Parts: sequence; C-alpha cells; structure tokens
Amino acid sequence: MYFNSIRLLQPNDFPYPKGHVLNDCNLILHHVSGSLFKLKPSPSFQLNKTKSVSCIVVAKYWQSAITDSMPNWYVTAEAMKAKNMQATQDESLEFISSFDRREQYLRYPGDKWQPYSAQVRFDINEAMTISGSSQKRIIPTPVEESFRQETVSIDATWVVVNSTEYFKEIQLISGMVL
Repeated sequence: MYFNSIRLLQPNDFPYPKGHVLNDCNLILHHVSGSLFKLKPSPSFQLNKTKSVSCIVVAKYWQSAITDSMPNWYVTAEAMKAKNMQATQDESLEFISSFDRREQYLRYPGDKWQPYSAQVRFDINEAMTISGSSQKRIIPTPVEESFRQETVSIDATWVVVNSTEYFKEIQLISGMVL
C-alpha cells in the first residue's frame, strides 16, 4: 500500500533502508522518496476479513487538520496494475475522522491554537474583500515577464484516443479534427 505523508514518519528511526517494523500490526513501513511511503506485510502478518488492522505510526511534528492528510492511496504488487484504494479517493478526505476534540489538534502542552470555524474563516476572507479594510493585501508583482508566441495546429494528422477520464476534452479535439 502506497501513500503520501507531508510529515516524516518514524523520524526517530530514520533512515530505515530495510524498513521500519510496526510491531502492533506486523506491517513494515518504507520511505520510498520525498513524501511517498509504503506499507508491506511482514512475514508474520495475518489478515482477517472480520477484523480491521490498526497501526501506531509516529510522525514528525503534528497533524492538526484533516488537510494534513493526502488522498488517493493505492495498492500494487508484482504482475498487478496499481489501483487506487476506493476509500481514500478524491480530495474530500472523508476517510479522515474530524478534528473536533481539543486533544486531537493540540500540538503541545499549553497550545492556544484553535482551528477556524467555517464562520470565522468566512469573516476573515470577507474582511479582505471589503474596501477600506485596515488589513493590507499583498498582490505579487512580477519583476520581469517574457512570453513566447507559438501555435499548434490541430489537423487530420492528430489521433484522438478514447478515454472515459477525458471525455469532454476528446469531444472538443475531435470536433476540431473533422
């Protein structure tokens, strides 16, 4: 199983070139590259279809919002095409429980941080759009710009391959080729 984590996992044991054994679930954690990690079963791993598997994984720093988790975990094996895990698909992050209890988002003892409610976030954003607001807005201005003028001709030499993922784009390009 492959997944991304914006936090380094098992930082006290990193680097772990042969993986880090998670003894509580008999899985081995491997750092692949960058933010990509994988979990592999250890020789003693047993999967029971009536029980779930839980692992305790230590991450560097903290995870204080559901958006600290990345979607689209996937599984693959030899002679198998990689397949997204349905429960983790899309950007909704519904597979992550809500952070609604204070002990879930506190980063350290005495932490005063509290996640914004939808109303507070709306009020902050609205204040930035009201003219005469005391808040300063920063609009980045490029120091230098350069543009190239190039064109692409879509003609009968193009081959349009059907894909259910890009149906609207295929229809658009197909209409240009005719």
